[in-house]
Amino acid sequence: MTTSFTTDSDAPVIPLPEHLSNATPASVIAAAEALRPVLLERQAETEELTYFPDTTHQDFLDAGFYRLLQPRRFGGLEFTVPTFYKVIMEVSRGCPSTGWRLSLASAHSLQMAALFPEETQLAAFGPDGDFRMAGRDTPMGTATPVEGGYLIDGFWNYCSGSPRSTWIFLGARLVQPGASGDGTYSLRSGQQILTTLPKEQWENVFDWTGGLGLRGSGSHSVKVEQQFVPDSRVVDVNMLDLEYPRDMAGAAIHANPMYSGRQTGFFGGELAAIAVGAAKAALDEYERLLRVKKTSFAPHVLRAEHSDFQRTLGQAMGMIAAAEGIVLQVGAQYTELCRRQVEDGVPFTLEDDILLDAMAMQAGRLAWSAVEDLLVRTAGSAPLGDGQRMQRYFRDLATYRGHQGSSAYETMARYLACLHLDEDFERA
Repeated sequence: MTTSFTTDSDAPVIPLPEHLSNATPASVIAAAEALRPVLLERQAETEELTYFPDTTHQDFLDAGFYRLLQPRRFGGLEFTVPTFYKVIMEVSRGCPSTGWRLSLASAHSLQMAALFPEETQLAAFGPDGDFRMAGRDTPMGTATPVEGGYLIDGFWNYCSGSPRSTWIFLGARLVQPGASGDGTYSLRSGQQILTTLPKEQWENVFDWTGGLGLRGSGSHSVKVEQQFVPDSRVVDVNMLDLEYPRDMAGAAIHANPMYSGRQTGFFGGELAAIAVGAAKAALDEYERLLRVKKTSFAPHVLRAEHSDFQRTLGQAMGMIAAAEGIVLQVGAQYTELCRRQVEDGVPFTLEDDILLDAMAMQAGRLAWSAVEDLLVRTAGSAPLGDGQRMQRYFRDLATYRGHQGSSAYETMARYLACLHLDEDFERA
């Protein structure tokens, strides 16, 4: 079956800012590359602040990075997922913390455009398209049904990018009035929802301190206290649902199949893009060291002239390039799966989604291995001192490796196999 669009998406409700009217995928990628020197210089400041400074925020507004995946109808650039991943890689190459924060706050325009009804999108993107949305889909708070909507209450940690976000989306457990909200729930039980709230309905708790890496990612906690949200700002969906909604709002509002896809593989691609960017940054630093440091043992020559270090550099280059290729392929396959679902009526299945996630995790593992096993091991101890860039990249990638989106590789691999074999994942 073929889906036909009835919305006139050529007539934007919210116009694109004039300074972005000539932006192209190539120009935004070039802008990200051009920002690398200043992002390198701001790394320490970003870590100290725990999120990137006002100067970087303005640079991103000027370049349109927050609008990369935002629908053209609502003031966005509406570029492709591979273009988005490439920009995130290049920003992360300048500062991994900054790339993490940019990615996790700007990418959620995809969820807003795909999942929520038009009236919610108008409220979120309007009046001028200035939109950034942090999120935490783990149901850490509660949603109590009341007339016309829900009361949201709770505390959500790891809300990356929340200090500069205009909206947030949060997972919550459904509870009945008077219930404690402490009951158990399952990710596929139908006992959870996703909701979205504007800035005035939630409070940042600035507690992102003391971590090993990604210290400037702005991954602070968020507190919501008995805030009413109307039904139009709540969707009954979770990312691992076998029956992920086929008739998402985005397919009817925007004439672009990109706004009709699942999200787990896309999210995995985000994280892997950041990891690849961080690995590229480590590769840049390693090459710089090779050109200024001499070998410790005879013959005492520049490391760039010695076969051992040449070999290590070449191996790392190949691994990181392979990781980048995988991430861009995840974006291309995501796009094709969305297109097939909308235009050909071929479902974008949960197995498809988890396979994309497995690919992204492999990319992240390649990037980590290149840095941890090759570059850090042979860079020497001085580049791993406090304030050194190589140490920062190692810390950032180690934190990525501990993130659920990377560390759950074995669990998600088994889940993928169970989906493929039609076996019960929850059975031991």
